[in-house]
Amino acid sequence: MPELGQSIKPTKLHELNKHDLFDLMNKLEPLQKIIHHYLTGGGFPELALSSDEFYAQKMLREDVVDKVLKRDIASLFNIRNASILEKFFLYLCLNSSNIINLSTMSKEH
Repeated sequence: MPELGQSIKPTKLHELNKHDLFDLMNKLEPLQKIIHHYLTGGGFPELALSSDEFYAQKMLREDVVDKVLKRDIASLFNIRNASILEKFFLYLCLNSSNIINLSTMSKEH
């Protein structure tokens, strides 16, 4: 693994010139698969050693959506209709990079 050096800070990336930024991206290229696997596995330790992406996604859906949303949060906050909470969660997942507009969200679901 190539050394990146102590001088590179995430908050200073915008100050790099194009050549240095390109060089940095080349040095980080070996990490892309690892980071992608981490992100698709949701950072859950039990999925870290799994190479089956479909299985990881299925486990995330079952654990996060079914157990946490529909069971744990619904009972903790006395939510009567867990399907609305699930729709809200899915909307936020699909629009996470956008500004959330409550009136638009309420019209869509």
